[in-house]
Amino acid sequence: MFQSSVRSIAESVRQNASTSSNILRQRLQRIQETEPQQHAFTQVMLSEDTISSETRRLSEHDNLALAGVPVAVKDNFCVQGWPTTASSQMLRSFVPSYTATVVRRLQNQGAVIVGKTNMDEFGMGNTTSTSSVFPATVWNEKSPGGSSGGSAVAVANGSCVVAVGSDTGGSVRQPAAICGVVGFKPSYGAFSRYGLIAYASSLDCPGLFGRTVDDVSLVSDYLFGVDPMDSTTLDVVDSANVDADSCDLKGLRVGIPQQFLISELSVNVRAIWERTAKRLEEHGAQLVDIQLPSVPMSLHAYYVIATAEASSNLSRYSGIFFGHHDHDLVRTRTTGFGSEVRRRILSGTYVLSKDAYTKYFEPALKMRQVISSDFDNALLHCDFLLCPVIPKLSMPSTYENATEGYAEDVFTVPASLSGNPAISVPVFADKVGMQLVGRKLHDRRLLRHAASVERLCAK
Repeated sequence: MFQSSVRSIAESVRQNASTSSNILRQRLQRIQETEPQQHAFTQVMLSEDTISSETRRLSEHDNLALAGVPVAVKDNFCVQGWPTTASSQMLRSFVPSYTATVVRRLQNQGAVIVGKTNMDEFGMGNTTSTSSVFPATVWNEKSPGGSSGGSAVAVANGSCVVAVGSDTGGSVRQPAAICGVVGFKPSYGAFSRYGLIAYASSLDCPGLFGRTVDDVSLVSDYLFGVDPMDSTTLDVVDSANVDADSCDLKGLRVGIPQQFLISELSVNVRAIWERTAKRLEEHGAQLVDIQLPSVPMSLHAYYVIATAEASSNLSRYSGIFFGHHDHDLVRTRTTGFGSEVRRRILSGTYVLSKDAYTKYFEPALKMRQVISSDFDNALLHCDFLLCPVIPKLSMPSTYENATEGYAEDVFTVPASLSGNPAISVPVFADKVGMQLVGRKLHDRRLLRHAASVERLCAK
């Protein structure tokens, strides 16, 4: 039952709306079984009352594309009437009066929200999903990666079929790679950010987790498109549909970025990368060595830009209008934010100071443009890039040095800075994620290629 696809669930519910109650009860039972050990959720929204109301709602609409599909939502997306905490003490009591566009669009197609998922506070963590005001999310007794660790675990353990996450520097792709599920970060602007609590606005992307590329692709079709509530949204420019049964790679050029052959890349991950590339070559693809000369500067540019934007975005939390309040402004922000968030606010505040702005922030913005241009030029010579998601097979739950975990973003941050779509696809028996990066706003084409990789590298 927990292997059911988006298509099969929606079809069965459309044929008999009462089926949805059985589907949802099974998912609720699964959440109750796994939650005490894994802590994937900050709050469970399913109950007998909500199951009854959702079943009635679905019975009134007989042609919804995602009818009865159980979806989990990362707890930095607003859902009207439900607490949205961003896993922070600062927003522990915040209940929004509106719903994020991506959530609303899913609900309009019949999806049922089963709960809000755990995360690193405000999306800022050392890729571990441990910097949360709630108990840390666990997968196979280890860290699931972050910051969308709860969403990845909820899909992996069968609590839902699809989950919404957010990806600023790799927060969807990394936990997907660790938990053995698909994790998709669209082009910047392809999914609306309206209702997503901001970390770094020019980098934040809503994203999706699913068991298969087909699940993610089908749901993405209802999230693509311009949103009048978000002026940065854009239409994807391609119309290539995913064909899960097609593995035709003949004539495709697969780029292998040479700058990702770094000393920090573990022997195991490199072997899986090479095996994946060889498998694609055996089925007709041409491997092309690609140069991305600016990539070694990505981490430096990212952590300057992201912390600067975080400092600006989080300045609104003063305890005056909403959220946590503790005597005065200084105490409110000290007790309301965790240590990792405070660290990034302080770093960003320094970056935006008069002297540091010209020394660090302006060069970082220029480097970002160079990185984007490098990706554009590289993808003129190939159809997609193939590279790892994570440098090693598992992430520690803690680091001796507070900033040591930042280096784990080395393979995901470049596509975040450039705004290109990227997807983590689990390959072979290890189910380790391999990353595909496509051309900007050619998201459906990337999903089609990802489906081929998924099928060819399933075993």
